[in-house]
Amino acid sequence: MKTQAAQDIPFIAAPRITTVAGYLLTRLAEAGVRSVFGVPGDGNLPILEAIAGRPELAWIGMATEQGAGYAAGSSPASRSARSRRRRPRCHLDGAEGGPSPPAR
Repeated sequence: MKTQAAQDIPFIAAPRITTVAGYLLTRLAEAGVRSVFGVPGDGNLPILEAIAGRPELAWIGMATEQGAGYAAGSSPASRSARSRRRRPRCHLDGAEGGPSPPAR
């Protein structure tokens, strides 16, 4: 049985010997991630070193985890991804077939 590789999926070569950090960064790059927000520290040094070895990924260091979350959520790439998502409809939007609004 022959199989064909999908032509529309970009191929990003992983190192011959990889680590968990290297594998995760390869998968993130394949998904289109270009910036990584976080807090530097001894616990995540291996992933910081792996990011430093990947020119396609930019490390954006923050002082707190909360700050990193806010910065990632407000980055231009994140905003454009959110605008492409469709907001689910609810009965208050006037969707047909949904539950009727509560009586006043």
